[in-house]
Amino acid sequence: MYQNSDIKILNNYIHDNIAIEWSGGIYSHTSAPVIAGNTINYNKTLSMDPRFGRGGGIGIIGENPVIRNNLIQYNQAIYGAGINMNNSFGIVENNTIANNVGYYKLPDTRSIGGGIYMEQTSAPSIRSNIISSNTALEGGGIFFDNSEPEIINNLIVNNTGSDAGGALFGFDSYARVINNTISRNESFLGPGLELTNTRIDFINSILWDNGGFEIHLQDKFAHLEVKNCVIQTGESTLWGAGTYDIISLIDEDPLFKVPSDGLGSTEEGLDMKDWSVADNSPCVNAGMIDLDIFKPPKFDLQGNNRIHHDKIDIGAYEVHIPFMSFSDTIHSDTTWIADIVSITGDVTINDDVTLTILPGTVVEFQDTFHIKVNGTLNAEGKPDNIIHFTRNDTAGFHMHRIADGGWKGIIFDNSYDGMNNDMVDNDTSIIKYCQFSFTKFPETQFNGGAIQIRYFSNIEISHCGFNNNRSWWGAGAITTGIAHYLFGVVKMRL
Repeated sequence: MYQNSDIKILNNYIHDNIAIEWSGGIYSHTSAPVIAGNTINYNKTLSMDPRFGRGGGIGIIGENPVIRNNLIQYNQAIYGAGINMNNSFGIVENNTIANNVGYYKLPDTRSIGGGIYMEQTSAPSIRSNIISSNTALEGGGIFFDNSEPEIINNLIVNNTGSDAGGALFGFDSYARVINNTISRNESFLGPGLELTNTRIDFINSILWDNGGFEIHLQDKFAHLEVKNCVIQTGESTLWGAGTYDIISLIDEDPLFKVPSDGLGSTEEGLDMKDWSVADNSPCVNAGMIDLDIFKPPKFDLQGNNRIHHDKIDIGAYEVHIPFMSFSDTIHSDTTWIADIVSITGDVTINDDVTLTILPGTVVEFQDTFHIKVNGTLNAEGKPDNIIHFTRNDTAGFHMHRIADGGWKGIIFDNSYDGMNNDMVDNDTSIIKYCQFSFTKFPETQFNGGAIQIRYFSNIEISHCGFNNNRSWWGAGAITTGIAHYLFGVVKMRL
């Protein structure tokens, strides 16, 4: 394709093709093709001149191509064995780029960018790709030279950059690397990241088990900005002459479900592997949503919604927990992260312990149970994502003399018969943008209310709704007892 050939190349099998120069599979020059749904395998360039031995699978010069949903495997070239991009601003999305090999002849001819190579002010968006088992001397996964890519939501595993940059190699560049999972790549220098005169904003990403020191800042112009990432051995894995700033970093095992067995492209990184993380991974809900001018990805690598309950995970895969059940005592700080939390018994939050309930959660009581807060409750919904407290089965709710069909509310009791003033030093409980329904207190029970407060004032209740709550004595919605006389005023903005 030469100059303004903006065609569509869809659902083809492109294999075993050879070019002496530039792109064994597909070559696009100053055009904006849509290349989608193709299998592009076993193509190669033969030139040993680095100026021309480029783009074994796909070669792009200029313009804004869309490269989407392709299988790009087993291709060969000196630069960009899978994809080569030159002064290109396109989209590379939802592709599998695997087992591509950069060939070389030392000392003069060096392979660069086994999966993807870009240069000359390229600024592509590289999103939601699987980049695995590619090989080059430098930049086994991706090499970017004098470019500004966005590298977002990708799985980059088991690539080999024999000399430097097993996963990513940046040279004279600036990159935003957001919500990626980078693991089991290998290289002599910088098996995770290799930076030369390059700045990378490294956000919401996992860098784990790439062997040795994960990050090499080669010169004094290399700079890494780390925000909300999981990085093995933490700050100690960064080395070299460059600089770095760490806003938030977790050095805990991400708990991959089924990772590969070893490092580099000789190990199988995809077949029968699962790089998502366990429900109890430190990556869950630990990401950063506010990315200034950048928006977090809407979907993870499996196409699931990225943001649940106003939280985002670290890495390429989002953990979504639709349901959990709970009863008994909460002994340590806890967050309920499921869509539905089923309450199967009375719940007590111990003194000096905080329970956090995330926006959008439905807290569903299975019988006449309550939540007793001896510590702190943070139930902060959002105007468009409120928290619901309700009963699963409301049969019998309107029969006022029996307890059927309701639940027993949230109780703050610092009275002599309760916590005897031990709660006074607890953090303020926040109940905001919540909906309370179907609490019930029949004739045999003295005080009721969806929220019951006795001798306690460290509570703020705002922007909440109360409907279909019943109490024989006291209010159906909120009942207070001597709270403001002891410790201040309970705030209620309804």
